[in-house]
Amino acid sequence: MLIDQVKDLKVSDLKNSGQLVRILSSDGLTVFNEKGELLDTADNRHIPDP
Repeated sequence: MLIDQVKDLKVSDLKNSGQLVRILSSDGLTVFNEKGELLDTADNRHIPDP
C-alpha cells in the first residue's frame, strides 16, 4: 500500500522527490503543471484566475 511506502517520510522529502505531487494528483481531481503550480482541483472555488 502507498501509506506503507511514505508513512515515515517528511512532507518536504516527498515534495523534493516528486512523490507529493503524484500522491495529490493520483485521485485525478488535482492537477499540477510541470512547474508544480496548481492548475485544477475538484473544487474550483479556491483557484484564482490567472
